[in-house]
Amino acid sequence: MLAGCSDKTPGSPTAQPEPTSSGSPSPTTKSSATKPSTDESPLKSVDPCDLLDASAMRTLGIAEPGEDATVGKSRGCQWRVDKGTTTDSYSIDVGLFETLGIKDVRGDGAPKPVTVGSRKAVQTLRGGGSGCAISIEVTEKSRVDVQAAGASGEKLCPAVLEAAKLVEPELP
Repeated sequence: MLAGCSDKTPGSPTAQPEPTSSGSPSPTTKSSATKPSTDESPLKSVDPCDLLDASAMRTLGIAEPGEDATVGKSRGCQWRVDKGTTTDSYSIDVGLFETLGIKDVRGDGAPKPVTVGSRKAVQTLRGGGSGCAISIEVTEKSRVDVQAAGASGEKLCPAVLEAAKLVEPELP
């Protein structure tokens, strides 16, 4: 006759209720255990390269699909707008900030409040004046930055606003 140990215990596993301040266990329910986190960003499942479709790309003069890019704390996508000369050409970037809102935007000078679609946004110059960005509010703690960098940030701001207006309807 052989005797041995088994690592299996009969029965079903259950969670132990947390004790309350009175020391007695508090009941738990299935719905509270499966409720999604309220801190999860609505941008978590967004692919930044999907925010400009083929029609938007044509409108902006973009010929090639965007490429994944990481800028600072953002997940992003970058496209190139070729205007025939290096001086007139520029890149457009869309960056998703899942934990930073428009109140967290930093640029060269004070952010200028603007509206993009129905959303609050701010416009800033960046990169020592070579870039312009419009940061669109998704929630108080998340935003999408649409920016362009080239020879002159101020001259790029109208193109950035046009791009932001095409991105905004695609946001959650």
